[in-house]
Amino acid sequence: MPDRSFAVVEAKMFSGLSNGTTRASAYNQAARNVACMAEALRRAEVSAEDIPTLGFFVLAPREQIDAGVFAGLLDKGSLKSVVEERTATYDPPKTDWFVDFFLPTLDAIRVSALAWEDVVDVIKSVDPPFGDHIETFYQHCLLFNRAERISGWRPL
Repeated sequence: MPDRSFAVVEAKMFSGLSNGTTRASAYNQAARNVACMAEALRRAEVSAEDIPTLGFFVLAPREQIDAGVFAGLLDKGSLKSVVEERTATYDPPKTDWFVDFFLPTLDAIRVSALAWEDVVDVIKSVDPPFGDHIETFYQHCLLFNRAERISGWRPL
């Protein structure tokens, strides 16, 4: 069997993960992503344990990660509570799905925040010219996103 990977990367600059949905105010973006991954595995009839590289990652500036913007939402205990609460709202509750598919996925998945700066460094180590272009692009993203956040200014 070939090596299998399943990863979702949510890229951010200076925004957090969304907090909820219309029908479930506590069902945040991290919990939705991990739950959707569990459902995708269920539909594909693949066990989470059979995926050697299973992950949900938030890619963000180091200063956002260091400020703890994502820490609470990426905690596995928090993910479990949020999804358990959400599955309980269905009629009938989706308890079997939660136990049979979500919990094994949560046990197997790696969940973390990755710094853009670290990703740029890895790219530079593999392909320095391309890494330099990516770093320049990232620096522009920082500049323009900070300007927008501070003053509401947006480039044309």
